[in-house]
Amino acid sequence: MGKFSIFNLITTLYYRFVLRIKLSWYSRKKSKKKKMIKAFLVNKLEKEKYNEKYIEKIAENYLKTGEIFLDQKNMRTAFRVNRLLVPKKTKGKSKN
Repeated sequence: MGKFSIFNLITTLYYRFVLRIKLSWYSRKKSKKKKMIKAFLVNKLEKEKYNEKYIEKIAENYLKTGEIFLDQKNMRTAFRVNRLLVPKKTKGKSKN
């Protein structure tokens, strides 16, 4: 065992804990957003007097399309590493 084996163990456990929290936060946020969008679409389409069968299909297709195009930004935000732990890039030119 090396000098930093305890430190590596602690950091690994910390990041596992943080990742688990972020995954649960992201999944709750995603399901809440889906429910809100679906409720809005169903309400809007019922006012237009569409058939209930078509309303469900339209809502599901809309949610699938939204996941494909809009979800990448949310995913990057959810799994961003804590900026305090990543060393900052030097703003000036290097002397080499």
